[in-house]
Amino acid sequence: MKRNKLCLGTVKIGNPEYGFSSNCKPLEYKKILNESLRLGIDSFDTSPRYDDSEIKLGRYFSKIKKKPFISTKIDNLSVGNKDTPKKMVESIVRSIENLRVDAIDLCYLHQNHISIISDKYVQNGITMLKEMELIRESGTSIYSDEELKYTMDSNFYDWVQVPINILDISFYNKIINHKNPIKIAARSIFLQGIIFHESSIKKYIRNHHELNDSIKKIKKIADDYGKDFRDLCAQYVFNLDHLSMIIFGSTSIDNINFIEESSSKKLPDELMIRINQISSSHKEWTNPRNWIKPNQ
Repeated sequence: MKRNKLCLGTVKIGNPEYGFSSNCKPLEYKKILNESLRLGIDSFDTSPRYDDSEIKLGRYFSKIKKKPFISTKIDNLSVGNKDTPKKMVESIVRSIENLRVDAIDLCYLHQNHISIISDKYVQNGITMLKEMELIRESGTSIYSDEELKYTMDSNFYDWVQVPINILDISFYNKIINHKNPIKIAARSIFLQGIIFHESSIKKYIRNHHELNDSIKKIKKIADDYGKDFRDLCAQYVFNLDHLSMIIFGSTSIDNINFIEESSSKKLPDELMIRINQISSSHKEWTNPRNWIKPNQ
């Protein structure tokens, strides 16, 4: 059976303050998971870094019959360490215990630096995890051209997770032009929600004038087609044909329903082309590592 492309990112289940959210009070996590499953969203992305997210997911899914698709991550690896495979097995075994599953469907490396994703001991660890049937697939979660190029050229990984949004699809274009059959997972589809918060853009984005200018251009296109800016931001990503997964995070029932409804809306080709002219070029502010940190 074909799986829904939508995947609930669960960082907010462990840390509700993450990102730039609406002011509404976060719902109890079980209600969020109930609503996701009701809408057919049965993929969930988590990490040991997300506080107690894995534990909460495991507690919830142990009490229902439906088997979800779970992706989690391995962190805190060092370069050139022969003990890395052992550390990776220990990490995944802990995640399996926390999540109360038999195996992890998709394991990402939470560290995206080229020295980690290309490390022979890290790759030996991934191979070992697959041979032990502790994970089924592996992937990188990247932010730079160098990291993406290695992921594509190595032909080692099954998935690549990249930031993709209405303002920047440059990584997406490079992947589909590479002709590598790797599966693409889109994250940061709203730039952690910051594109809807003008005051936060000015506070955290160095090139905030450039970002706001791009937003104004998109809003003009939205007006030309009688669409709401927020609706268009979601619908555009869902109209990108080569995505295997679209990760979003929310602790709001209304937002989850909004995302699910947006996923089925088809946009006219001419509208996609106009937005592509804006979003195809790489933007430095797509990478949160380039944002202004508090007290910086």
